[in-house]
Amino acid sequence: MDKGFVKPGVRKFVWDHIQDNSNILATLEDAGLTISGEKSLFGTPSIKIVGFICNKDGRRPSREKINKIMAWPPPENLTQ
Repeated sequence: MDKGFVKPGVRKFVWDHIQDNSNILATLEDAGLTISGEKSLFGTPSIKIVGFICNKDGRRPSREKINKIMAWPPPENLTQ
């Protein structure tokens, strides 16, 4: 088996990420804290947070946020 794999079909970096998530959840549980399963995403390539899309390439404004700004009417005078 390739050294990059820990189990057949599972890459080491994926396994490490799963273990990190497991440790974080155990720490939260030990502290008596809870998280919302509905609001939690694991193993997703990108997420939307406060109007931004975050992924491996960084952070960029969401399309909805851009469209809202583009729809602003042009100013009618210098004080607007």
